[in-house]
Amino acid sequence: QKSGPGTARRKACRTLPLLAAASCIQVGSSDLLSATFAEHVCQGEDQEFGKCAPQPPCKECTAIDCVFSAWGPWYDSGGCVGLMFRHRAVKVANNECGTPCVGSKIESIKHEKAECAAEVRDCVFEPWSSWSTCASIMDQAIRSRGVLHQPTVDGTPCKGDLRQTRPCGGPQRQD
Repeated sequence: QKSGPGTARRKACRTLPLLAAASCIQVGSSDLLSATFAEHVCQGEDQEFGKCAPQPPCKECTAIDCVFSAWGPWYDSGGCVGLMFRHRAVKVANNECGTPCVGSKIESIKHEKAECAAEVRDCVFEPWSSWSTCASIMDQAIRSRGVLHQPTVDGTPCKGDLRQTRPCGGPQRQD
């Protein structure tokens, strides 16, 4: 049985020393071998690997390398995402001995539409919630906040915590 270039594999049933006279049979279509002899079971397999005899060369392969098509035109994807895209496709696919294509099939660039860039808005957080109630001095109090307004493309991004904790015992944070 061939298992790869230059190697061969042979399977045989593994017999137990007590069953020197037992023979093994194949069970169904699986690779496990098993037999019963005088209420004893022989099962398992041994595998032996070795070099194959020289094989005739495969048919000659003429390399066909992958070729991309030309890039398509830039297009706007709609909305105010701030990007434009262009695509290309595989014009010629490589064969088994050819070189595969390397590179992306889609590119993007920053592009702000005039109607989208008119408003610059910075991130705005919601006010902090009240601190949670402590059940014991070993507990922690928690407060949270969310983002009220996400920033636009040129706005200042959100910086800061969305959740804070403080110990219930010891000095208290008063902010």
